[in-house]
Amino acid sequence: MKKIVSFYVPLGISSLIAALTHVIVNAVLARSEHPSFTLSSYAVAVSLCLLLETPLTAVRQMTTKFGYDRKSIHSIGILCTFVAVAVLIIGWSIGLTPVGNLVFQYVFGVSPVLIEPTKNVFQVLTLLYILVAVRNIYQGLIINKHRTAWMTFSSSIRIIVMLIASWFLIRAGWTNEDESVPPFLLQVFS
Repeated sequence: MKKIVSFYVPLGISSLIAALTHVIVNAVLARSEHPSFTLSSYAVAVSLCLLLETPLTAVRQMTTKFGYDRKSIHSIGILCTFVAVAVLIIGWSIGLTPVGNLVFQYVFGVSPVLIEPTKNVFQVLTLLYILVAVRNIYQGLIINKHRTAWMTFSSSIRIIVMLIASWFLIRAGWTNEDESVPPFLLQVFS
């Protein structure tokens, strides 16, 4: 029982810490000049990103099960690279082409005036797929080796960096620059 608890507790804490990243992002966006627009664009973009990220999340479970030696880890890395490239291509085709306009307007129901801000957020978030791929291999190996305390440590570092960056963005006033919202919408949502 002690072995299971020492494995699970750091894993649970790292999951809690990872969930805090969304709280931090939302807290920063809520301080923008027009939080309803900013938060809605972010929420839609992050929903689509999480959907597309699902195949990369499965890499963690695969690495946990099969990542025992250099050969298997190398094979997992190759597979993960192909999956990450495929997800990036899909993400870029949505974020950088008119396909995104159709997806955000007709699938997600985004108002036509908010499509561009949503696509802009989505374009930034698609860059994270590379980090997600690497993180999932890394976390799968950590879980495989029963070194879950390292996940807690890395998640803690991530939160600290995000808190510092958030503090800087708020202090620098970057959360108040929102010129993409048309004035008539401000009257509608006021």
